[in-house]
Amino acid sequence: MHRILMKKTVLLITSIVTLAASCTFEKYEVPVKPAASSSACDTIVHYSWTIAPLISANCGNGCHDATGTQSDLTNYAILQGDVTNVLDRVLGNGNIMPTSGPLPAADISKLKCWISQGAQNN
Repeated sequence: MHRILMKKTVLLITSIVTLAASCTFEKYEVPVKPAASSSACDTIVHYSWTIAPLISANCGNGCHDATGTQSDLTNYAILQGDVTNVLDRVLGNGNIMPTSGPLPAADISKLKCWISQGAQNN
């Protein structure tokens, strides 16, 4: 009986060692999200939460186009109809907006993202 128990023990140990030796552990690298560039639009930019307050703070008194006509850029329909011109002017191409000086880079990035996302009234 002692001999049978000894054989079973040796068989069990051999099985465990064989099983453990057959296991492999592969190392995988965890993917790292690349650093966002200043032009990356990782999140949806909302008109009502981001763009409208930005426009109100910087163009609240109304702005003038190249012909001197005043535009109410706090009105979505007017802003949406002229987003290319607005972006050009914010970037300093032509009549610079706002007249108080250039917007901070973060605000320009938000405006660019909103326009690239379709300038939606969201």
